Amino acid sequence: MSANEAFNIASLKMVHDELLATIEQSALRLEQFAGDRTNGELLQNCIEGVRQIRGTLSLIQLKGVDLLADELLEHINDITLGDNPATDKKLELLTSAFFMLPRYLEFCLQTSRSMALLLIPHINELRQARKAPLLPESFYFNYEPLKISRTAQQTAPSQENLTALVRRLRHMYQAGLLKVLQGSQIKPSFGIMCRALERLESVCGATALGNLWWLANASLTSVSEENLRITKSRKMLFSSLDREIKRLQFEGAAVMNRAPDTALVKELLYLLTLSKSSTDKSKEVISAYAVPSLSYSDKELAREMEFLRGPSVNTINSMAAVLTDELHSTKNILERRSPLEPPLRWQGFPKMSWLKLNL
Repeated sequence: MSANEAFNIASLKMVHDELLATIEQSALRLEQFAGDRTNGELLQNCIEGVRQIRGTLSLIQLKGVDLLADELLEHINDITLGDNPATDKKLELLTSAFFMLPRYLEFCLQTSRSMALLLIPHINELRQARKAPLLPESFYFNYEPLKISRTAQQTAPSQENLTALVRRLRHMYQAGLLKVLQGSQIKPSFGIMCRALERLESVCGATALGNLWWLANASLTSVSEENLRITKSRKMLFSSLDREIKRLQFEGAAVMNRAPDTALVKELLYLLTLSKSSTDKSKEVISAYAVPSLSYSDKELAREMEFLRGPSVNTINSMAAVLTDELHSTKNILERRSPLEPPLRWQGFPKMSWLKLNL
């Protein structure tokens, strides 16, 4: 499965310049409002600009930026006039979104492709700030998990022994999870977590919950072996498995045949597929769930995300123009000097006038 979504690049080229100008103007209005927070006209002009941006993005049907613009509009409509400590964080998030919008449009034009999943972390920053549910990493992964059946050996402890065993295994999983969340001893900690999941699988066997532990073990093992990034969303995924273990601990065998959350299964399958793991276990799990392959890896995603954070072509061109002007000015000064004059003493680089660089 490709990360590239079909989009009409001709439509984007047609509206790009006007869209970029609207984004820059709205960002400028926001910057001016940050310095004059009682000016309702500046805020309203910025809101109207964002609405125009959202409308244009709807017309070209470019995935990802439409949701980012939606979040931008949600936040800017929530800003109130006057000094408010909460406004500082909102303005910071809005500024970041105004930076990211043109960067992503530039990415689509330069590569002739769209990868909406690159915007998920930026969309989630805005959603988290307004306490809205976060988008899962697999949000744009066009796949629905299958219900599988498999054969597996199962131990059958009594209810009392099951509770005690699961409690110990949960403590074991939590010990590894804590280290992963702290970013220390990653590989050994994943090893501890995977051993706990393997024991849980043997307890639950081929039940619905047993299938979850089987999948989770394969996914976490691949994350460790393939050195995938430990992002915030992935930490939340690992933590959600602890909640599933807790449910088994307190509800016992009654939950073993209860179907696990589809979103959790999909996220684990996406992570496993993204890892490009070639182990027999990974292949077995992917085959059982009939998961389509991905055309990109986690390293490729990280590289593209880094591109979005870097300076835009417009910014680089502006900086190059400034440097060129300064060099020409210095050259003219040197050419006008008399050979009899004493040599210039080094005083550092000439002071460059501040320019408003393009977003």
